[in-house]
Amino acid sequence: MTLPVTSWGTPAARRRALLIHGLGGAAGTWWRVADELASAGVQVVAPDLRGHGTAPATLDYRLGSYAADLAALGTGWDVVIGQSGGGLLAVQLALADAGFARRLLLLDPVLDVADAAYGAVTQALIQAAEHPAEPAAYLAEHPGWHPGDAFALARAVASVAPFVIERTLADNRPWHYLDLLDDLTVPALILGADPAQRPAATAGLLGPYLQRNPALGFEVARGCGHAIYRDNPGLVVAKARPDLSS
Repeated sequence: MTLPVTSWGTPAARRRALLIHGLGGAAGTWWRVADELASAGVQVVAPDLRGHGTAPATLDYRLGSYAADLAALGTGWDVVIGQSGGGLLAVQLALADAGFARRLLLLDPVLDVADAAYGAVTQALIQAAEHPAEPAAYLAEHPGWHPGDAFALARAVASVAPFVIERTLADNRPWHYLDLLDDLTVPALILGADPAQRPAATAGLLGPYLQRNPALGFEVARGCGHAIYRDNPGLVVAKARPDLSS
């Protein structure tokens, strides 16, 4: 599938960044991070994943199909930033192609969902898609967000059919992908949500992988929930910039 992309910056830029949103997101939700990186001289590309934003719908929502769409956008990215399920896709793409990215920045990636919680997680996400919130509701829940973030998220959630959420979770069950981290050779920094904001179940499982694989790093994004790039876009930019300055 050919994905629609939103771009910031000039194609002549020396450095390139790919931003991958998570389940229920869209390219436009990256606007603050993308704008800051573009202002620093980076070309930024953010696609709408299949069934999201303005991308075509399909009957196939296997992770391998999501990843194949993204692989068609090219390789050799200086940094790939993936949030939630987008972080998992970034890992899969880096494993499939050693030249895919110089470095990964994974924002609270969802690499494991407990079997016992799978049904509840699926229902909650489907209900959110069936009854998308208005921007004002997001701002009331997250008063530190920019109003544009609330608008972009509301528009993204409203663009995703509940079927897309249902099939993505059903087609990729069981959701146990932590072992992929053992095989990563490209440097990858994982930014986890603050446990005070969101129970960091995945973060608690990372210890053995961090010990075994020197390519991995982990930091807690203090004060941030799952949507780190909305809670603190400056932190995301700061963690991406070292890879883009040379």
